[in-house]
Amino acid sequence: MRTTRRINGLTVKQYCQVIDLCAEFQPHVLFREVAFLELVEAAKVYCNPGEYVFFCDKKTRFQKLLIGTMASKIKSHFYFDGIKFGNRNPKNVNWRAVEKYIPRVMTTPIGKVQPIEMVLFMKIVRACRDFLRAEMKKEAEATFFQKLNVVYDAMA
Repeated sequence: MRTTRRINGLTVKQYCQVIDLCAEFQPHVLFREVAFLELVEAAKVYCNPGEYVFFCDKKTRFQKLLIGTMASKIKSHFYFDGIKFGNRNPKNVNWRAVEKYIPRVMTTPIGKVQPIEMVLFMKIVRACRDFLRAEMKKEAEATFFQKLNVVYDAMA
């Protein structure tokens, strides 16, 4: 039986991918928060049907809660001068925030991490990566919606 080293429930490869994405999307200006993880957290809130139960329709929930409120705050806070790629400056990333981050999508009550949680978390990470690489444009929202709905349906 082969054992895999895990960091916070993620494999080493997945953890390194998340760290690289944090460095890729962190703006030039120093912040306490990590921009990529903030978008991932917003997407996790959208995908969890137990939070904000008054948004019961998926399309309304996506448009009003995620895009209208959370993503627009992230865009105006972190990317007020536009999304720029290629900075890859690890000095701009708050590494303490990355180390404290718990990559978990709650599908079961608190307890042992289920393997499906890490799969769903990585689906959210990849959807957020693609949305940010598309510079959070209106045209990319439909693809973002489709990718997050796979996770939303699995958690419902």
